[in-house]
Amino acid sequence: MSKLYRNPADNPPKPSVRNAGKVSKYKPASGKQHTQNSLMGLKNTASRIASEPSPPVDPINEYRAYQQTQRSDVNAAMQSAMFSEDSSKDKPFRPKPSGTTGMISDFNIETDIDTAMEAFAAVESRGSGDYVALGPVITNKKSMYYGDRAYGRYQVMGDNVPEFTKKYFGTELTKEEFLKDTEAQDAVVKGFMRVHYEKYGNIEDAVSKWFTGSTFKRASEAGATDGNMTVNSYVAKFRREFYKSSKKGAES
Repeated sequence: MSKLYRNPADNPPKPSVRNAGKVSKYKPASGKQHTQNSLMGLKNTASRIASEPSPPVDPINEYRAYQQTQRSDVNAAMQSAMFSEDSSKDKPFRPKPSGTTGMISDFNIETDIDTAMEAFAAVESRGSGDYVALGPVITNKKSMYYGDRAYGRYQVMGDNVPEFTKKYFGTELTKEEFLKDTEAQDAVVKGFMRVHYEKYGNIEDAVSKWFTGSTFKRASEAGATDGNMTVNSYVAKFRREFYKSSKKGAES
């Protein structure tokens, strides 16, 4: 039976000789000619670049780039100041009074705290029982202390007694126990005043926090009052009583 398809292996194709022995017509340029060609190419490129129009200037993008550079310079300067050896990061921060002026500018929490406590007692309970004083029951339904009353020499609201005694006295007391414990009453007001004086940096705000729960400026702007006395009157009265009991002399 004859084969329909020839096996390529029987007659392998001969290598092509179509281009064999032909010499290229291209002749490489000489060194001098090569240099001249290169110079001519450079001249043509320079002429083409010079003839092309310059890209349009975008002033907005240029200004944005300038701003970004300025921000980077400022940020670098800030970081350098923050981490430099001459930085004042270790100096204690003392915030300014929140009111227009310091109430008692030379107040010292270490030496004047007892005098401040006497001033509080004079404002809160003088002539009404001192350590066993009981304030009137709050009848204003809009008040957060509705139905409550103040207890003791410094007139701590009854609802605050458990929290304050635990925080500043170290033992949680009931209102009745608090009223009988003079040491606990002193510890509460002394601890409260010290914490808030250190927080705000002035006795003015600490006094306002005791009376209103807010700093003096905020309470004054809000017209804070307990129904009988405004925060401005309370702070002014405290100041007068402080100077009466203090060796600092007359108020300035």
